[in-house]
Amino acid sequence: PQGVDGSRDAQGFLMNRARNTSSLNLTNPDDAAGAPAGETGVVINNSPTVDITSDLTICGWIKRKDNNDSYNIIQKKATWNSAGFGLYYHTADKWYAEYTDTSAATAQKSHATMTIPLDEWYFICFTHNDSGNDVQYQASSSAAALTVYTHGSAKANIATNTEPILIGSGTGGTSGATSVNFSGQLDGFTIYNKTLDATEVLRNFKATKGSHRN
Repeated sequence: PQGVDGSRDAQGFLMNRARNTSSLNLTNPDDAAGAPAGETGVVINNSPTVDITSDLTICGWIKRKDNNDSYNIIQKKATWNSAGFGLYYHTADKWYAEYTDTSAATAQKSHATMTIPLDEWYFICFTHNDSGNDVQYQASSSAAALTVYTHGSAKANIATNTEPILIGSGTGGTSGATSVNFSGQLDGFTIYNKTLDATEVLRNFKATKGSHRN
């Protein structure tokens, strides 16, 4: 009908409007000590529901604004070498998953192809399987398919932890114990106490990409 374009229907209502207003927007690249009030991330109190010690999936959207060498995305750990799990950014624009298994060995998961440029919405997902291989997924919101990397070795159960969940802040990465806030936007993070398969991860990506246009 006349007047309809790519963003409005026949009655003039907006369709598929990009939804940036509800994301966690952290624009200060400084560490936690120097960040202004309200920009130190989000703290979610611990709950038995997320005290996950076996199969695990973490998915969400990330839009980077700064090239800090190391900063946190989401963390459920007291420090990066203690029991728990999380995602962070470190070295050469790569994102890592890290968790500590029941033998107290720290498992760091990353791959050279898993890099994210600045100022673009990217979907990222990490799956841990006690009896299989860990997997990293990612895709720009304009992509039709996910980039997938399957890690070649399985790890034991995740060590028990009762820490709160920190989104956009936390304690360091592999470079040390420095607290560095995420600089940019984070949105739609979900944690599952199961290993999503590739079809389920792709379904999550497709269901949420319309709200994260670059």
